[in-house]
Amino acid sequence: MEALAYRDGVDLANTLNFQQVTVETDCHNLVQLWETRQHHLSEIMGILRQIQEIASQLLHCNLIFVRREANFAAHLCAQHASSENVCSLWTGTAPPFLARCIQNDCNMLADE
Repeated sequence: MEALAYRDGVDLANTLNFQQVTVETDCHNLVQLWETRQHHLSEIMGILRQIQEIASQLLHCNLIFVRREANFAAHLCAQHASSENVCSLWTGTAPPFLARCIQNDCNMLADE
């Protein structure tokens, strides 16, 4: 699922004509597979090849690992998509469930 989300995110970035993309994931295995994709015969290699093809159209595309605690906004988005069974793109104002999370993150940074 993480690899599919990565593929869809890179594809969306390409569709929106973004040139530099950094994707964060809490799936350490996916990051390891992505970094060593030339040396694996994993079941998800087909998806990783699709990502590589899409990413080659971008100037810069990076996948990095972040702890789940630091990736709560992404967790909320995935939870929302699963519960609503929808794919959403928000421009401008974030939806309420996400705005609260972002506001809390900003407030925590301000307190440090």
